[in-house]
Amino acid sequence: MKSNVVATHADATRLDIHDLVRILNENVGTSVVQAMTGTKDRGQPARWPAPTAPSRV
Repeated sequence: MKSNVVATHADATRLDIHDLVRILNENVGTSVVQAMTGTKDRGQPARWPAPTAPSRV
């Protein structure tokens, strides 16, 4: 079990942040993502999956 948790965590840390938020929104919902992040705007987590500007690498 521990190796699965470690592997899942490693996969999550390698994801693009927009993809990670999209997956969280799909699996736990925007209300839970809102609570996890502490944002006051209920619509904010729904907007996070879309990049607003080109990412700088």
